[in-house]
Amino acid sequence: MTEQTSQDEKINSLLETAEAIRNQDLTPQKGPEQLFIYFRVKNEYYALKLKETREIIPQTPIYKVPGCENYVLGVINLRGEIVPIIDLKRRLNLGESKLDTPFYIIVVKSFGEPIGLVVDDIEDIVGVSEVTPEEEQTLLEGKISVSKNGDLKAVGVLALKRVLFPKGD
Repeated sequence: MTEQTSQDEKINSLLETAEAIRNQDLTPQKGPEQLFIYFRVKNEYYALKLKETREIIPQTPIYKVPGCENYVLGVINLRGEIVPIIDLKRRLNLGESKLDTPFYIIVVKSFGEPIGLVVDDIEDIVGVSEVTPEEEQTLLEGKISVSKNGDLKAVGVLALKRVLFPKGD
């Protein structure tokens, strides 16, 4: 199985999960459950609210744009739409993304225009009923606990507006 086939299968599985979730009755049963997509950047796990995401695409060519902030990798052409791409690893002070290794782009739909975030790997879509808020104003709005294969992980929920529109960086 090639690496591209593996990526395609992972994306198709996530798309099927997302489609199944969209077709469910999402009325909270026991409490206000929110859906998150969680992913890995370097060795850390982060999440975004599923309603903030538009789509996930596999590694694709990124075209550099001179004069941008150091965390802006460039733009991609997504079915005729020009989408700016943010290096989430650099934005979170975790180093710099290597574009010659496999990565994914999470396209977010917040704030009127699509923006892509480069991440190392997509983990899963999870329903969470409790978000622990961050006390300080950081790039995180809170934390969630995610259990996968019996392993409990603390996952930071990104404050998308602060990540995409920093003030005074």
